[in-house]
Amino acid sequence: MLTTENLTPADGQPVDKTGQCPAGTEPRILPAYIGCSTSSRIAVERALVAPRASPQFARARASDFIADAAVENLLAAAAHAVAIGLPPNSFRTIHLGAAGIETDQAVRAAIMKFIKLVTAWLRSKGEATSIIWVRETGTREGQHVHLLIYLPSHLSKAFIARQQGWLIRCGGKRGKGAFLSRIVGRHSLNAPFGDEHERERFLLNLGNVIGYMLKGARQSTVQHHKLPLCSYGGIIIGKRCGTSQNIGRTARGAAIASERDRAAINEGMQAEYVSE
Repeated sequence: MLTTENLTPADGQPVDKTGQCPAGTEPRILPAYIGCSTSSRIAVERALVAPRASPQFARARASDFIADAAVENLLAAAAHAVAIGLPPNSFRTIHLGAAGIETDQAVRAAIMKFIKLVTAWLRSKGEATSIIWVRETGTREGQHVHLLIYLPSHLSKAFIARQQGWLIRCGGKRGKGAFLSRIVGRHSLNAPFGDEHERERFLLNLGNVIGYMLKGARQSTVQHHKLPLCSYGGIIIGKRCGTSQNIGRTARGAAIASERDRAAINEGMQAEYVSE
């Protein structure tokens, strides 16, 4: 029986929501979650956080995986960002729990405000950007968000110097380990604008990062895209993932991304995630 007493999500493990894993991986999900329905897990999660939730919490949408439509949207958004010259080349993880932002309502508001501050700052520098984000939560890492951002190389140091201040403006506090970052494409932030070899290498790296961000999708979706990692991302109340408006569904319209670009991204998704 699934109860608040035996609920202990195994965050960061290569498993899906039913305890099944892609071929070659070992199931490591706690018995409390194996075979339980989404509604049961959500009910327990709500019970655990109810004492610190607002009245609107009970009516908020909840999920425990990235929906198939959302997966396709993020993939299309990434390809479109490359096509319009705003390739997401900076991968950042913000550990909101480490910064003192813990409730779902506060996390959602902080993510939206952080993105708004980033976009406004880049606009003030005469630059546009593209952003893809995915929320996750777990007992070990707490609430966190992965962000893929287009960041011109000449603004990278200035961005890093400001990100802590932006997080504080979003309701956070200075916390050790609140930010983790890596460059998408190890050698150059502007790799897509170089020769075809550099472009393809960048796209492979981009796909590798996107594959990592999509690890919280359904097992069938993970297997369909041949992703190497399937990991439970926790119950999320509210929106689980999204993109900046300029690469969203409406902005993309009927635009068709390069088949070659999409193929390279897909190939990168299927490789084991490289953290550096």
